[in-house]
Amino acid sequence: MWRNTTANLADLLFSVSEAMDISDLSLADHQMRTAYISARMSICARMEYQAMERLFVAALLHDIGALSPEEKVSAHVFEDLMPELHCRLGAQLFRDAWWLEPSAQLVEWHHTTWQEHVFHGRSLSDADVLGAQILFLADHLERYVRRDVFILHQVDALERRVHALSGKLVHPDVVTLFSEASVGEDFWLEMVSQHLNEDLRNSHLLRPIPVNDETVQSIAGVFKDMTDFRSHYTATHSAGVAACARAIGAALAFSNREQHQLYLAGLLHDMGKLVVPNSILYKPAALTTEEYEIVRQHPYYTLRTLGRVQGFEQIAEWAGMHHERINGTGY
Repeated sequence: MWRNTTANLADLLFSVSEAMDISDLSLADHQMRTAYISARMSICARMEYQAMERLFVAALLHDIGALSPEEKVSAHVFEDLMPELHCRLGAQLFRDAWWLEPSAQLVEWHHTTWQEHVFHGRSLSDADVLGAQILFLADHLERYVRRDVFILHQVDALERRVHALSGKLVHPDVVTLFSEASVGEDFWLEMVSQHLNEDLRNSHLLRPIPVNDETVQSIAGVFKDMTDFRSHYTATHSAGVAACARAIGAALAFSNREQHQLYLAGLLHDMGKLVVPNSILYKPAALTTEEYEIVRQHPYYTLRTLGRVQGFEQIAEWAGMHHERINGTGY
């Protein structure tokens, strides 16, 4: 049913990455910037295209295992005693989709220090170790950046902090890659550019992926799990909505293609809840007016996220309008 349709699932990864980083001002553009730093370093490392793409995918969604805004903020605290938990969960989510699976090991190791790799007998000649170390450095560098200070006023301090990682946390050769990549003001100015998302989308660092049932459903399932796994109360919610939507579509004589689109819209309808804190989403008492307004934004972010994916136009409309009244008056 999808043989004559193409969609750029790279667009979906960019959109989800952006959605994950708007839940808190302290996280704004974190994964996008980390992906940019990783890409610049991978060019200096003269990686083959497939290795660069695997690293770029991992960087775009490296915090996917931190399922709530609170967990994402916690994962950014360097004193977090167990960061490997969100690394392992993120890797498992990656392994659930065949196109993301090649990047799973990089996600699992993105908080693994060079000392830990040495302890386990790994070397930098292993492409996954090299990629994970680049991602480790890029992740740390981006978290060092202050959003209230002009970037060029921070460069010296940022370079000192990165070089302090050399040896125990990051292999010295990886720090050298950073030094090569960060020569010139353009590296820093592009990293904090308001146009970074658009520039990365146009960089051809990710290939357009032809759509078929296996591809779309496996990746849609990953992003469905990102929202449903936040609570045991919603662990099967999106799958149930998807099944019901498809059945109703069949009863209304929708075409097979439309039924499949309804099913995907059901799987992805709550993606916008990525921006809603767990403290509000699962509050046992009645929501305040202010809290309810925060919840009401989630269909908009579902529409915004899916609507930027070429080939998902109908899916985005159905998923993004799932709280719309029949008379069109809103949530």
